[in-house]
Amino acid sequence: MGQPPPDADSPLWQKLFDVHSHIIDEPDDVILADATRALKVGKVAVMGTRVDDWERVQTIAREAPSKIVMAFGVHPWFTKKYDTTTPEEPESAQGLELLHNDLSTLQSCLTAHRSAILGEVGLDKVATDPLTNKRYSLQAQRDTFIQQLRIAGRFRRPVSAHCVRAGGLVVEILEQLTREAGLWKAPPPSGRIPTPSPPTPPSDTPTSFPPSFTFHSCTLSPDLTTSLLRSPLAPHLYFSFSSCVSARSPQFAQRVLAVPDDKILLESDVHSPVDVDGAMWDIATKVAEVKGWSVARCVEVTWENACRCFGIELS
Repeated sequence: MGQPPPDADSPLWQKLFDVHSHIIDEPDDVILADATRALKVGKVAVMGTRVDDWERVQTIAREAPSKIVMAFGVHPWFTKKYDTTTPEEPESAQGLELLHNDLSTLQSCLTAHRSAILGEVGLDKVATDPLTNKRYSLQAQRDTFIQQLRIAGRFRRPVSAHCVRAGGLVVEILEQLTREAGLWKAPPPSGRIPTPSPPTPPSDTPTSFPPSFTFHSCTLSPDLTTSLLRSPLAPHLYFSFSSCVSARSPQFAQRVLAVPDDKILLESDVHSPVDVDGAMWDIATKVAEVKGWSVARCVEVTWENACRCFGIELS
């Protein structure tokens, strides 16, 4: 049985860092604003998934500026309009121009908000378009993902990534970009890098690599995780777990145990601020049980990891 949550004034709440949420999906604006201001957790990263919702990310950040970390990105499910592989479809002929325009807007958002991260981006080999029942174009996903990663590298921003049945391809892309950036070198023995500096203006180097890359709601196989942590990618990687996705798998414990203590993160992955506190406490207790930690230790360790991952100075 999970440990019951502490009182609202417990200092544990302030050290819970939700590295991935979709609270702007809450349709009621009043509930969204009121519940966000009332959050007990210390930090919440709020994902944008398409250009149409980036303004809503900025709006909710104004309700709780000390708690909200803004994230802007194009989710793989929303890359259809950039697909140029089927020119017979009228919208696809405009795909490159639409992508160029949206990526320009993305860069404007990152310029305006120096603490914002890139998310949610990634690849999904399984999801289907509900209108056609066809899988989303992997080529459109890949092209959009790579261009967004290049932007994150130039702007020195952390990345929160969706990866469903696409681990091999994501790793291939990350390896390609690290080689281009001259970073494909043996990692230090611990697999760690120094605490990242706060986000900086865009780099002049066109092949810069993002300072950190998180597999959100991680469902990578333990073997792939272990392999990644032995690779030159290791210093940049983090692995985040949620109750609503990660913990539902029978492999949850093995996946958590495959991640070193200094690489593990927690997230809610929920779609309303009403559900954040409960989801975060639940995943903290689950990870603590697997790791053999107290919940307090789990909260402290993952808070420090998230701050390092996001380039936030520890208080």
